Amino acid sequence: ALLAAAQAQDTYPAKAPCDIPDEPIPGFNPILLLPVLGVLTENAENYGISAECMESATAQLVVCLSDLGNMEGCCSAACWDAVRTLGDDCIGSLQTGTCLMVEDG
Repeated sequence: ALLAAAQAQDTYPAKAPCDIPDEPIPGFNPILLLPVLGVLTENAENYGISAECMESATAQLVVCLSDLGNMEGCCSAACWDAVRTLGDDCIGSLQTGTCLMVEDG
């Protein structure tokens, strides 16, 4: 959902402030994402995600951790700006590569 923010400026998820109330994911713990990030980083190039894109995404998207804990709500201005710095090619490869990695298990 956060990556979609970079592709559609005026659609959901909306940039804060907005009229969508935050609905947190019950029990969400961003620390649990670290192993997933490790696997993604280790295998990124095998799934069409360049090392440069992965480094940029890792560096930029750390500000989005609190946003990832919401099922609904506004994308924070910091996260919104971070996602928009990645560029369409990087975002596209992240989306496609992550989906392919999930398919492979």
